[in-house]
Amino acid sequence: MAKGSVITQQLVEALGLASVSFVLKAPLRNTLHPELQDPMFTIQVEEYPETIYLDRQYCFDHQFSVPSGYGTGDRILLWMRRVHRHRNNDPSQPATTVLMASDCFLYDQSREFQRFRLFLRSKRILDSQARDFLARNGEHFGTLVQSSEGITKILSALGHIAEWPDPENGFRRHSSSDATLEGLAKNYAAPLLTLRNAKNLPAHILRLDPEQRANVFRLLCHVPDQQDGSQSLIVFLRDMGAATNAQAVIRRTHGIKTGADLSRAIDTVRQFLTLPLG
Repeated sequence: MAKGSVITQQLVEALGLASVSFVLKAPLRNTLHPELQDPMFTIQVEEYPETIYLDRQYCFDHQFSVPSGYGTGDRILLWMRRVHRHRNNDPSQPATTVLMASDCFLYDQSREFQRFRLFLRSKRILDSQARDFLARNGEHFGTLVQSSEGITKILSALGHIAEWPDPENGFRRHSSSDATLEGLAKNYAAPLLTLRNAKNLPAHILRLDPEQRANVFRLLCHVPDQQDGSQSLIVFLRDMGAATNAQAVIRRTHGIKTGADLSRAIDTVRQFLTLPLG
């Protein structure tokens, strides 16, 4: 990509990141959080009803600035998560749940494009480290899944596995079959199946950040089961649906009978997991 390149919707869709692209319904504003009284930027988007907050420290750390005129109707790449924060960072104060932007990028700005390249590079490093964890520790999954701590350890690593595009190679994704999620799930089917069948796994997945839980879910949906076939995946989806306590998800993940039912159930759970849950 040329030095003067910028983020466009065409690029975002080509990279498979359309789900984190949002339309601003108001300019970003520098204000005080109503409860925490911390200075933050507010982000309001058409696709999500809640106000999203951007920590000012993020702006300092990443040299993030919003040009004048950027606002209503413009697009933004946005990753969100819920965090619990105390006023004045005082643990004795009541905790407030805040919907925060963990990363964000503006369209049509060359500096933002360069930040985006570095972001993708860091994500690919985490992806490589997670795949290395799977290769080195897969044989121990049977023991690790026996404890909550072990499951947490596995998920904290696997949550970084995703097919991030390569900013150093024309933004192409992994091309070799063993590098794709499907190929990885097939090569490590035994340990990943052990994880997917683990007791209380859905509850552990729901505790992850939206990006990580969606990554884990996508990977586990690709795991083949030579003994029980698709029934193993159906049970996993049913348990995931029940853990969400969302009636629409529960209905979609129960009574799966056809391939179409299975596909719809996977899509429903995946979409739910990408939400910044409370």
